[in-house]
Amino acid sequence: MDGQHLQVMKSTAELRSQASTWDLLWHQSSLAAPSARANIVALWVETFAPEAEFRCLLVEQQGRPVAALPLVGKRFLSVVNAAKLPCNMWAASGGLLIDHEADVESALEMIVAGLAELPWGVFVFEQISFEEPRWQAFLAALRQAGWYNSILEQHRVGQVEITGDWKAYEATRKSRHRQRRRRNARMLEKCGVTGLTLHRDLDKDEVSQLFKLGCEIEERSWKSANGTAILQNTPVFDYYLREAAQLAEWGQLELAFLHCGERPIAFCYGWNAKGARFCVKVGYDHTFAKYGPGQQLMMRLLEQVHADEQCALYDFHGRLVHWTESWITRDYPVGRLVVSSRGLVNRSICRAYTTLHPVLKRLRRRLTRKVF
Repeated sequence: MDGQHLQVMKSTAELRSQASTWDLLWHQSSLAAPSARANIVALWVETFAPEAEFRCLLVEQQGRPVAALPLVGKRFLSVVNAAKLPCNMWAASGGLLIDHEADVESALEMIVAGLAELPWGVFVFEQISFEEPRWQAFLAALRQAGWYNSILEQHRVGQVEITGDWKAYEATRKSRHRQRRRRNARMLEKCGVTGLTLHRDLDKDEVSQLFKLGCEIEERSWKSANGTAILQNTPVFDYYLREAAQLAEWGQLELAFLHCGERPIAFCYGWNAKGARFCVKVGYDHTFAKYGPGQQLMMRLLEQVHADEQCALYDFHGRLVHWTESWITRDYPVGRLVVSSRGLVNRSICRAYTTLHPVLKRLRRRLTRKVF
């Protein structure tokens, strides 16, 4: 297509220098999570993969950004030189950005052609919402180019469609759920006046103070015992603190606290962007576990969200579990896309992986059940 250009960035410094262009595309895309913005992608790479090869593909049509994809080098199955999106068990950033008002088919053809020129024969895209139009268009471009690709569903993510009518929404929840939440609220009130505080407009010092307070609450939960509390991992804490400061600068950070008397007992680290709000991290003080403090926080938070005229969707931004399932109105699948174009060996490894992985996963579950 005339006037179409592919730019390949090879460092986070280059990405940061193009942040305004990249973020313009993010604003035009259907992806609402602000973790896909340039400075957050760069921060993830600098924190979790500072020595890895890094590439960002950016397609422009008539000088306008229309498609982008960030990639980080990794080893796949310990034997194949591969690339992935900037994500891990602690945090996910980046993603496929597309301006659906542009010539999407042509832009994605150029993205796929660009992938073929990169130093990797295999691409593993983790935690992608593969049913969304942007990923379906990408899959179509891969098939058109003759690439091997396979998707393995990993989990589902829950959402709440915000109608603006809290009472009408609450009435759709199961009666047992409503009764339990209200009973626990009454019991908790006996320990002290309970309320929700939502912080949005924060300066850097306030972000640091409040985020650390939230992490201290999380550390008093079950996460401490299994080693997944943020404060137990200094690089992860530093990453989230810097991410929070950047989001606060953009006006896209939310820190919510549930208080019982003067004591904060539950915490939610969230985002607010493009008409959607995200629940990214939740923690609670295990001392109050019998009152369901996480559920009490969410009940009050969702009530506030329903009063937000700018919000159309609340996304739990993580694996659908029992406590989030009781709130959602819909869910969507998230999966791992494995792609290869180069060489019989790489394609065979990818095909074997996608064939055997579900079998090995079922076997592991059976063995776990027998052990426990």
